[in-house]
Order: sequence, then C-alpha cells, then structure tokens
Amino acid sequence: MSAFRRNTPLVKGARVVSAIFSPLFIPTYCTVMAMWLTPLNLVAENTRFLAAAVILALTCIFPTMIIVSMIKLGKVSDMDISNRRQRFVPLMLTLVCYVLATAYMWRVSAPMWLVMYFASGCLSALAVALISLRWKISAHGAGMGNLLGMVIAFMEGGYAVYNMLVWLCAIIILCGVVCSARVILHRHTLGQVYAGTALSAFITTVMMLIPHWIMQYLQAI
Repeated sequence: MSAFRRNTPLVKGARVVSAIFSPLFIPTYCTVMAMWLTPLNLVAENTRFLAAAVILALTCIFPTMIIVSMIKLGKVSDMDISNRRQRFVPLMLTLVCYVLATAYMWRVSAPMWLVMYFASGCLSALAVALISLRWKISAHGAGMGNLLGMVIAFMEGGYAVYNMLVWLCAIIILCGVVCSARVILHRHTLGQVYAGTALSAFITTVMMLIPHWIMQYLQAI
C-alpha cells in the first residue's frame, strides 16, 4: 500500500502542490501581490522587484539554509520537519527572519498595512511554534491562511486597486487544494490543516486591518 501511495499521480500532484505552496514561499507571493495589486504598483518597477527579492531572501532562502543545516547536523529529519518535536527551534529561527522582514518594510517606509502583514507573519510563526509543542498544527495551512488573510484585508480595507472577489474565490479554492494535498500525503489530519489555515487567516486579517480601523476612528472623531 505504501508503494502504491508513493507512485500514484494524485500523490505526485500533492507533492508538487506542497512544494509550490510551501510556507517559505508565501511571503514572497504576498509581497508580489502587494506590489502589483495595490497603489504600490505606481512605485518604480525595479524598486518593487528589489523589495520582492529582499523578502525572498529573508523569508525563504535564509530559512531554507537554516533547515538544510539542521538536517546535516541531524537536528531535523526532513525539509517538511515532519517530526513535531523537531519544529520549535527552526520555527523560532524562521520567526527571526520574519522580524527582519518586518523591520525592512518599516525601514523602506512601506504602507503600515504591509508592515502589519509581516508582523502578522511573526505572530503566526510564534503561534505555530508554540502549538507544535503539543499538537502538529499545519504550517502549510498557516501559510495559506496568511495568503487568504491578505486578500480579505485587501477587500475589507480597500487596499487593492482591483476587484478582489475573483482573487478571494481563487485563494479559497487554492487553500482547499493545498490542505487536501497535505492530508493526501499523510502529513496532517483535516483538523490540523483547518486549524492552521483559520488561525493564520484570522491573525493576518485582523492585524492588516488595524491601520484601516484606526483611520476610520480618527475620521469619525
């Protein structure tokens, strides 16, 4: 049965989906969306590409190097960190990378909602790390929740310059595909992928909307 699971097209597809939508790639995807779907698209294109490259380095390349180094040292068994007990240290080191990404966005005077997006990534990473001490909540689910939360915040906060309804529908479907892939690969249960997605979507949405709510309050008084 295990050989059958390894070789089916469904399992191969699930592996591809899991790789493309690894939580390490999500911040870069979200940065690209922020740079091209909001008023930031008026910024010089080379500046936008530079920002995306910096975020790719901070939230994908550096954490990947950390995980690979820990695998070589025998501290982590695989890139997915399948063993829940091995997750805390690499997740906390990844959290440091998110803090640096947040500081970078603050340093380049990015809109506050974008700074808060990366701050929400810090909080989500911390939550996943702490929960993983007791329960294997899905990091892939959390990554997709991060993406979903950004789109919801774009809609509710009026941050985007395009109609985001189609994007929202597409991301919801994509969340289902990615979460299903993790279950198909027997990396998580349905409860674990749903919990990761819901938790991160809530954190990201709320934190990104805080600047919007503050502005609304100041305009009302």
